[in-house]
Amino acid sequence: MSGTPDHIAAAATHFAGKAEVAGAGYLRCKAAACARGHGNDDGALLAAAAEAEYARRRRRDARFGGALFADPAWDMLLDLFVHHHRGKQVSSHSLCIAAAVPQTTALRWIGKLRSAGLVTRVRSREDQRVVHVLLTEQGLERMTAHLRSETEREAPSFSRTTETE
Repeated sequence: MSGTPDHIAAAATHFAGKAEVAGAGYLRCKAAACARGHGNDDGALLAAAAEAEYARRRRRDARFGGALFADPAWDMLLDLFVHHHRGKQVSSHSLCIAAAVPQTTALRWIGKLRSAGLVTRVRSREDQRVVHVLLTEQGLERMTAHLRSETEREAPSFSRTTETE
């Protein structure tokens, strides 16, 4: 069953392993964007920052146990933002897994995000049984503004470090 504690722990461990690759901080996010061929692309940098934030959260969950720090709405928004910038759609099932909480909890949070105007649900054209969840224009704008603010906070500290070395 997808919502069992063992399943959540396995998902946290899986994403914690990816976290070591994703890294953190402005420099690593910039490097990740460059490695994907988008060095000067603001969207790619912000997507790398979102991916790093998500990875940090999964590492923390793996170390302390996911039940202590659940924030499914934020995990979902980060996942949707990254996938948006990669041009990929996210099924509601995949988004529930990304939230690292039981499926019923994740579905409830998808509803709250939808009510807040941050996400929308769309049936798949290929398979009518599948429902994709997408950031709305408002959701994308708010995530972009937040992540830009956070990366700009980290960028000046990187500049000071390189100037003094």
